[in-house]
Amino acid sequence: MQPNKEELKENFLKNFNQNEEQETTSDLIYEDQQFQIPIGLKDNLLKIWDLFIQCIPQITTLLTIGYFILTNMIVLRILGKDELIASYGIGQTWANLVMVSPIVSIGVGLLSPASQAYGSQNFKKFGILLNQGYLFAFTIVLFSFLVFVINTPWFLFKLGVQESIAKQAQIYLLSSMPAYIFQVLYDVKRKNEPEVVKLIKVFNFKQCIQEDYKEFVKFVSSVGLIGIIPWLNQECSTVVVANLQSIPEIAAHTTLLAVTPLTQFFMIGCGQSLSGFFGNSAGQGNIPKIRYFNNVGMKLIIFIYLIISIPMLVFQDFFTNLFCTESIKEHFQPLYIIFYLLYYPLFGYEKFFTSILNTLDRQYQALTWYFIVNVLILIPIEIIFCFVLGWRVQGVWFVILLNSASEIYRTTFNQKE
Repeated sequence: MQPNKEELKENFLKNFNQNEEQETTSDLIYEDQQFQIPIGLKDNLLKIWDLFIQCIPQITTLLTIGYFILTNMIVLRILGKDELIASYGIGQTWANLVMVSPIVSIGVGLLSPASQAYGSQNFKKFGILLNQGYLFAFTIVLFSFLVFVINTPWFLFKLGVQESIAKQAQIYLLSSMPAYIFQVLYDVKRKNEPEVVKLIKVFNFKQCIQEDYKEFVKFVSSVGLIGIIPWLNQECSTVVVANLQSIPEIAAHTTLLAVTPLTQFFMIGCGQSLSGFFGNSAGQGNIPKIRYFNNVGMKLIIFIYLIISIPMLVFQDFFTNLFCTESIKEHFQPLYIIFYLLYYPLFGYEKFFTSILNTLDRQYQALTWYFIVNVLILIPIEIIFCFVLGWRVQGVWFVILLNSASEIYRTTFNQKE
C-alpha cells in the first residue's frame, strides 16, 4: 500500500528535524562566533557589509518594480509634456492606495510570524501562513481591479483631480498592472527552506483554505496596518497637492514619489529582511542573535544613507534634468534636497524600528497612535500648510518630515513600555 501525502510529509519533516538536531551543537558554536557584537572599525564594517549582502535578495526583488516605473518616467520626460508626467504620477499614487498598499500590508503583517514559525521549525504553521497570504493577495488584486482600477477616472475626479489627468492616469495604471500582480509578499529564505516550503505548499494548500484565519487577520490588521498607514498618508498628500490645480507642482511631487522608491527600496528591503531575521531569531529563542541584528542593523541604516544620499545630492542637477522639464525643475529640486538630506534617514530608521516592534508583539499599542497621527492630525495639517499658510507643495513635504519623526518616536516608545 502506497503511503498517503500526509504520511510522506510527516516522514520528511521528521527526518529533517533529526538532521537539524544532529547539527545543533556545531551550529550553535558557529552562530556564537558569527553573531558577536562587532568591536572596532574594521569588524564593524565587515559585519555591516555582511548584513547588507544578506539583504540584497529582498532589495533586488523590490528594485525590479522600481526600474519598471523609472523607465516609464524617463520615456515621459523625453516626450516633454508636464501633463503626461503628472498623469503617470497620479496613476501610480492611485495604484499604491487601492492595490499595492493592501498587498504590502499582507507581506509586512506575515513577515514576523512566518519567520518565527520557521525559526521554531513549525513548518505546518509556516505553510499555512504562506498560502493564506497568497490567497488574500490574489483576492485583493481582483477586487481592486474590478472596483477601483476600472473606475479610476470617476474616483480621481471626485477627489479633485483634473479630468484630463484622471483619464490618462487610468491608462498608465493599466500598463503597470503586471508589476503589481507580481508584487512579492515577503522573503524569509533560510538554509534548506526551498525543499521544506515546496513540500508544504504542495500538501497543505487546500487545507489552508479551510484553516482558521483569526491569527492571519490579527497580524495583517496590526503589523500590516502599522507599516501601511504612513504610506497611505503620503499617498493622500498627493491628493492634497492635486487640488492645487498646478500641473508643474503636481508633476514635481508625483515625479519625486515615482523615482525615489528606487533608493527607498534599499531601506525597505533591509527593514523587511531584518524583520525576518528578528522573527527567525525570536522563533529560535536566540537572544544574542537578536542583539546582534539590532546592533548591526542600526549601523546598516547609516551606511545605506551615506552611500545613497551623498551621490544623489552631489549629482542632483543630473537627476533633475533626467526626470524634469524646465517648468517642473523649480518645484522639484527643493523637494529632492529635502528628501535625500532629511527624509531618507528618517524613513530608514522608521523601517528599522518597526521591524523590532513587530518582533516584540507591541503592534496593537502603536496602531492607535499611527491612525490618530496619520489620519486625524497630519492630513488636516497638510491642508493648512498647503493652502492656508501658502507653502503649497513644500508645506506638504514639511508635514511628511514631521510624520516620519513622530513614527520613530512612537516605535521606540513602544519598545520601552
